[in-house]
Amino acid sequence: MKIALKFNVLLLLLCLVSLGATYVVARRMLEASALSSVQENARIMMERGCLVEEFGQENFFWSSDQAIVEAERRGCKFCEQDAH
Repeated sequence: MKIALKFNVLLLLLCLVSLGATYVVARRMLEASALSSVQENARIMMERGCLVEEFGQENFFWSSDQAIVEAERRGCKFCEQDAH
C-alpha cells in the first residue's frame, strides 16, 4: 500500500471519529437545552396560574430525585412502605 493511500485512509478514519464525537456532543447539548426550555415554560405556567403562591415555592421540584429526597426528609407516609 502506498504512503498516500495509507494517509488518506487514516485521514478518513480521523474524520469519521471526529464526526461521531461531534454528533454525541451536539445531541447532549440539544437534550439539555430542550429540558431547560420545558422546565422554564412549566415554571411560567405555574406562576401565571398562581400555583406557586398556593402551594409555596418550597413544594416545587424540578426533578423527581429532588422530590423523592425531600419527601423522605419530610417523613412521607408513602415513603416508609416496604416495596414488595
